[in-house]
Amino acid sequence: MRCFVAVFPPADIRKSAGLLASRVAAGVQGARIVPENNMHLTIRFLGEMQERDVRTFSASLSDVSAGMPQFRAGFMGLGAFPSIHKATALWAGLKEGRETFALLAQRVSRIFPDIGGSGRDKPLIPHLTLARFRAPIDLSRLEVFSELMETNLGMCTIAGFALMRSRLEPEGPVYEELCSCELKA
Repeated sequence: MRCFVAVFPPADIRKSAGLLASRVAAGVQGARIVPENNMHLTIRFLGEMQERDVRTFSASLSDVSAGMPQFRAGFMGLGAFPSIHKATALWAGLKEGRETFALLAQRVSRIFPDIGGSGRDKPLIPHLTLARFRAPIDLSRLEVFSELMETNLGMCTIAGFALMRSRLEPEGPVYEELCSCELKA
């Protein structure tokens, strides 16, 4: 099964992110807005895992949450992958709480350092994916992107994280929570 570890911000942050995505993606041919209930901060993409490995990994995640404090997170600013000039994905960044999020990601990665396939060595850019584009687009040419580039989506407390299963369906991914862990210092 295809798995990842993630933080799901509260509904109000995801609602604001969805509204922002709608404004930027309006009129962009081939834009697909990520459903609000799927918006998350990926801590670690794990890729395909066997059920026995998922059970072992799940049990180890409680060790990560022990001694790890809840933290404040602030979402602000827009970006794109691979760049704003050839965007295939639009995202909102994590501005406040990046250091604690990076520590959480390091702790998760230490459980099974060899799980995760390609992308393990890329720098961590904590973000909420808002939309995807079928063909690369130069977002810098969109007036609305420039206007909304520094939008503040708000603050929240990150109280935990989850191990998720992702099933790829024709209409988009369907996520299922396999286990969740509360952060407790």
